[in-house]
Amino acid sequence: MNLQKLIKLIPLVCGLVSFLPALHAQGWKLMTREEIEAKVHPALMQESNRILHFDTCRLSVGTMREDDPPRTVSFRFRNISQDTLSLTRISTSCGCTEAIFSRKPLAPQEESRINLTFHPKNRPGTVDAEAWIYTQLSDRAPIARLSLTGYVSTDDEWSHLPQNMGHLRLTRKEVTFLLSEHTGIQRIACANSGEQPLRLTALLLPTGLSFHTEPTVIQPGQEGDLVISLDTEKISPMNTEEKTLSVILDGISGKPSERTIKVLIKR
Repeated sequence: MNLQKLIKLIPLVCGLVSFLPALHAQGWKLMTREEIEAKVHPALMQESNRILHFDTCRLSVGTMREDDPPRTVSFRFRNISQDTLSLTRISTSCGCTEAIFSRKPLAPQEESRINLTFHPKNRPGTVDAEAWIYTQLSDRAPIARLSLTGYVSTDDEWSHLPQNMGHLRLTRKEVTFLLSEHTGIQRIACANSGEQPLRLTALLLPTGLSFHTEPTVIQPGQEGDLVISLDTEKISPMNTEEKTLSVILDGISGKPSERTIKVLIKR
């Protein structure tokens, strides 16, 4: 590198160095694998079933079309604890789902409702959305998890790939491995329904899992496979009958929870 180019780079390097303290001051940092898992699949508060009781935690929006108006379902619940409770926030797994609730304090044995509205536009395929309910008891551990199911029909050419992650269409968002098999490979058929090539990778893969696509770059209109491999000898010991891991895809738009493939490992 000649002297003239080096002189031009000095202000840029200095600027980056001076910017790092600002990032640190604002609390910016890289998230660990555990932190990502906690955000994608937050664990419920201990003994949450002794605090709020829901008539059901799972409702269906039925079968819809993409051009249908949003559909709302209502979850009724009751405060079965001895203390007054207040809902503080509701986090949803998908931008297609909107939560409406009251922050009014709820006395013991008092009832209320949470409304979840699903927007089907650009959401073809199986509906599988979740909402996590938080109270003043904890801002980190939700007190309940609500689920929406259903199906959004479409006339497009990718109807045989009912799931979607942005412009990535796929057959499913979950794979299962048996611990008795030392190695295993699961394939998920997929396609690029967008106008730009897709080069997909996985963020912070758990030990023992590997991921790639075939082909490496999925061109617009092209079909392919997501390939997930498991080496059971490399995963941590299991103390339960099954274990759930997450493969978070990078290279497509959406929240981490919207681009996550669930990996279930069974004994």
